[in-house]
Amino acid sequence: MPLLILGAEKNTENKELCHFVVPSSVNSHLMGDGLAIPILAYAVLKNFGMPEPTTAAFMIFAFYFVAAKFSAAGIPGGGIIVMLPVLETYLGFTSDMQSLVLAIYLLYDPIATCANVMGNGSFAIFIDRCVSWVDQKRTSRAA
Repeated sequence: MPLLILGAEKNTENKELCHFVVPSSVNSHLMGDGLAIPILAYAVLKNFGMPEPTTAAFMIFAFYFVAAKFSAAGIPGGGIIVMLPVLETYLGFTSDMQSLVLAIYLLYDPIATCANVMGNGSFAIFIDRCVSWVDQKRTSRAA
């Protein structure tokens, strides 16, 4: 995050705004993981010929998934390692299925992280330009 703030400061006019926007948006990538891992888990379930989980079972999985996901360390692959016991307990994953999910996630995570960092920097630049545009409109009306 410190390097992202420095990069955003170099590309914006309002340096203080970067110190607000970047920290407030830096964890938005967890929403993408929150969608990607359940979809990946469902695909692996179907690939291994496992029955579809019931709605109640999937809702219980989703509850524990969210709780575990937001308590995981922000290290590469940390989120999926925390998720493996949840997948085993609530969706019946075998060790082969867990290994496949882990391998796919470890390939997916760096690409998603790169896209998230780039998106967070772009978001800071976008907010800076919006604030500059509003300030221009305000000063032109006042003149």
